[in-house]
Amino acid sequence: MHRLVTIVGLGMLASVLLEPSPVRATTLAVDLLSGGSPAPFAQPPRAAGWQFSLSGNQTATALGFWDEGGDGLAASHQVGLWTDAGVLLGSAIVDNTGTAVASAHTGGHWVFATLGTTIALGPGTYRIAGVMSVDFQRHQIANALPPLIESFAPGVTWLNAAFGPGFGGFVFPGSLSSQDGFYGPNLMLTAPEPSTLALLGLGLAGFGFVRAGKRGGP
Repeated sequence: MHRLVTIVGLGMLASVLLEPSPVRATTLAVDLLSGGSPAPFAQPPRAAGWQFSLSGNQTATALGFWDEGGDGLAASHQVGLWTDAGVLLGSAIVDNTGTAVASAHTGGHWVFATLGTTIALGPGTYRIAGVMSVDFQRHQIANALPPLIESFAPGVTWLNAAFGPGFGGFVFPGSLSSQDGFYGPNLMLTAPEPSTLALLGLGLAGFGFVRAGKRGGP
């Protein structure tokens, strides 16, 4: 019996380890669905975005910005991703050379710049912000009338709007507000395929059963 369980465990582990790479699902961290009121950011250059939490491990592969009207960004936007303590994890310049990504909102689409190095994110709290100014492309603001309806990726929870102190351009968005954030900045996330993780767990569980049996058996 122990030998049979060992063979099954080996088979499960081999099927995972011999795969070229785990299947991963890529999704927008947030998408806009309807409503909202686009408006210019009538201030000098300032970093603005939103604070969010992750409930599990994910990987950031690209940073993006909302293109109101879907007719091209009026200017480039530097977008950054930080830990909640202010450590910059990565940044990208989003402009019209980026990749357009469709949105469920009929008012525009997203533009993304692929990160040179992906960013592994564990469970915790993070902040994303992009530089905006009165001269920059209009952006969708969630707390305007009519209300904006958003959709978040599995494992992503919106917490607060986030702003840089003063008008220093690309800086950590250290100030928080309960208003519903600026979109604005966005990120692409990938997560491991659940079936792959489950298979690996079953294989390891089989080996654990065998080891326990050997300790308690003859």
